[in-house]
Amino acid sequence: MKDKLRGIKNTLKRVLVKAVYNVEKHFVHDVVEMDESKAYQILEQSDPRTHGSCITNNQIEDTRKYNLRIVVPAYNVENYIEECIDSVLKQKTEYKYQIYIVDDGSTDNTLSLLSKYKDYSNVLVIHKDNGGVASARNEGLKIVDADYVMFLDSDDYLPDNAIQVLLENAYSNDADIVEGAQIRKLADKDIKIAATDYVRLAKGPTELLGMPWAKVFKSKILDNICFPEKLWYEDTVCRFIMFEKAKKILLINDVVYMYRVLDNSLSHGKSKSIKNIDTYWILEMLMEDRSKLCLPFNDELLLMLERQIIINQTRIDCLDDNIQKSIFVLTGALLKKYYTDDKVLRSNCKALQLIVSGDYGGYKSYCKMKKYFI
Repeated sequence: MKDKLRGIKNTLKRVLVKAVYNVEKHFVHDVVEMDESKAYQILEQSDPRTHGSCITNNQIEDTRKYNLRIVVPAYNVENYIEECIDSVLKQKTEYKYQIYIVDDGSTDNTLSLLSKYKDYSNVLVIHKDNGGVASARNEGLKIVDADYVMFLDSDDYLPDNAIQVLLENAYSNDADIVEGAQIRKLADKDIKIAATDYVRLAKGPTELLGMPWAKVFKSKILDNICFPEKLWYEDTVCRFIMFEKAKKILLINDVVYMYRVLDNSLSHGKSKSIKNIDTYWILEMLMEDRSKLCLPFNDELLLMLERQIIINQTRIDCLDDNIQKSIFVLTGALLKKYYTDDKVLRSNCKALQLIVSGDYGGYKSYCKMKKYFI
């Protein structure tokens, strides 16, 4: 009953927000008088761009020792790491898997707790200096000798039968990616999130939830690909690069991942940190990498860009207005680099149309409304 009432409340809220926007959009037009050079200068002074790439030289072995490699980045998770690793070791499955744990310079008791697993032949613990979650995941991708790869954050855990269900579906369908449902564990309730109600092939990569967990990836998908380092929002690479390399994506409704929502999570709550500018830097980087990888710049990408750009605006909404205007200007330049204005204006992407038209006020108003629908 509570869930039903919550659903009705959310629906009414969306109707109200849309109604307010339909009135507001006639009065909020604002043109930004700023060129690209000035916009770059403002961003660079606040949060200098990290000049990196998601393109790398990792090694996918031809001879595979395992069916699955589970990459677990770990940093200061002494309260959760044992539950995480034990949830994998107790899996009942016919498939052979390796747990590849990367301790990312923990300063608490994490590394000591991991020593209890040293006698497991299928558990490998690597210790490295702190470099962030992207750096830790990339350590687990340098040399891969498994058919499939899974990413498991060290404060999360797997439900029973997750490996068996994912790999059984992966092998029987020769799928490049299999995504299952996840349970988001909040302080007072659990919420199931799934892309489908039944087993089916995805119509395209946009149907996948935009994060690396609750999935298995065929290792060839990750060939010469890494997570962008030293940037926030490194998971953006999933939607813009990794998913795009998949030819066959399978969606299942089985719960395969338990996601613990913690108060100190980067994505939890609204941050005022200047590092939120990274949400633009990483998009610019990934668009360049798409071009280098010869991935298509098509109508489907426009839809992805619209969603991502609305998310970007939500992330920077608390920052100085000059920073927001700079990102607006540079996003417009980015769109024009890869698409003609006519192509964008003929699309069904209202946010993108407002950007190429230079309507900053209309764009902000539209994003404020659409964030309730993403």
